[in-house]
Amino acid sequence: TDDNRRGIYIGRKKHITIERGSVHNCRNGVYIGYLDASQNYLANDVHVGGCHIYGNTMNESVLAHAKNVIFDDCYIDAGTNDSSLIDIEAHANSAILQNIVFNNCYIKQNTGADIQCILNQYSTNDTKITFQNCNIQSGIQITTMKNVSFIGSIMNGYIEIKDCENTLISGCVFVVTDKGKNVSIYTRSYASGKIAKYITLENS
Repeated sequence: TDDNRRGIYIGRKKHITIERGSVHNCRNGVYIGYLDASQNYLANDVHVGGCHIYGNTMNESVLAHAKNVIFDDCYIDAGTNDSSLIDIEAHANSAILQNIVFNNCYIKQNTGADIQCILNQYSTNDTKITFQNCNIQSGIQITTMKNVSFIGSIMNGYIEIKDCENTLISGCVFVVTDKGKNVSIYTRSYASGKIAKYITLENS
């Protein structure tokens, strides 16, 4: 029941590889990096490959202060819990979220869960997040981020873009397997006076 209970936590470390593992029944499954007023734990060069991350009660995967991270060939599933799938979120204004890649991953939603790509609006750093060759069975919310790309992926859900810059959707296939589910790309304002800019949709 501890909010900080994590299956795998990578703090101020680099050159970490996790392969063919299973992470489940935790509060947060895989938690990478942390930054606040007293702690600066930047994770760098992390590879998570061939892992099954599922059934955790809060988030399956969290990235809070990290660069050069790849999730490759992973199965990420909320299981029977109403958790968020992937939470990529800066908790401080100097947090780093750069070169984060999900490649060839199957990402499966439960009831109300989403991929959450959220950048604190006060952050001073650019971001770079890429989902490529993935099968994403989930809604996606991107807030105040720069340089988010979806490439060659199957998308079964909505993409909500709020106050972002340089969003790329290229070579993707949008499908509906549930007649009650909407598939759409839409924008909305998150902060007063802000808008989403430079959205590219191509070859999809």
